[in-house]
Order: sequence, then structure tokens, then C-alpha cells
Amino acid sequence: MNETVELRLGVYATPGDRDRLVDRLGSWLRERRGVRDWTVEVREAHVRLDDALTVAEMYEDLVDQWRIEQPGRDPGDRALYELYAEADVDPVLLPAPADALGAELPRLACSDLEHPGPCPVPWSSACWVREPDGR
Repeated sequence: MNETVELRLGVYATPGDRDRLVDRLGSWLRERRGVRDWTVEVREAHVRLDDALTVAEMYEDLVDQWRIEQPGRDPGDRALYELYAEADVDPVLLPAPADALGAELPRLACSDLEHPGPCPVPWSSACWVREPDGR
């Protein structure tokens, strides 16, 4: 029986960066062994999430992080977004799917997690298997 894995990637990004990350996320899921079906949704700052917080409230620390790491720079058209994906995964082909996908998800936003200096696009990620009751 397949498991549904939920993935969240919060970013403080320009629209161009957001679009590139959406494309990267879709391509990445398509290439993963054991991922049977998937959807990707862009949630903007005003969207209320499951736990009653908005995207802006959930990821407000990313704005603070950018301001600290980029003192005096104009953020331009940056905004907070959540890239949300659901993937149906065959756990036989991809054991411990939340751990496997969750370990790779940050590399979509930052290909070198050990690079010096700040990430150009501040990010936060989470991944889990949805419980059978939908939570």
C-alpha cells in the first residue's frame, strides 16, 4: 500500500526564484524511484495553513534571516512562499519515504548546504508521512 508524503519548502524568494524552485521540485519528484503520483502547490504569504498559521507567520524568521545576512540590501520583490507537495510513494521501492525525501528536500533550495556565507534564498523544510486519517 502506498504512503502519502507531505513536503513543505518555505522560501523568501523573488517570483523568478520561486518559479525555478517549483520546476526543480516537480522534476525532482518525477525522478524519484518509488514516487507514483505527486502534486505541487505554491502557497502565498496570506494563505492559512493546517495549523491555523498563515504562510507569512510560519516562515517570518526567513525574512529576519535575510535582513540579518543582507544588511542594507533592498529585498526588492521578494515574498514568503510555501512550496507544498504531496507524493504517493511505494514504501517497498523507497523505504522510510519521509526520511529519504526529507533528507534531499533542502538541496532543492541550496545545492551546497556547507557553502560559506548566506543562502541567496532563505529556506526552511519539513517532510512527513500523512497518517491514514488524513493528518
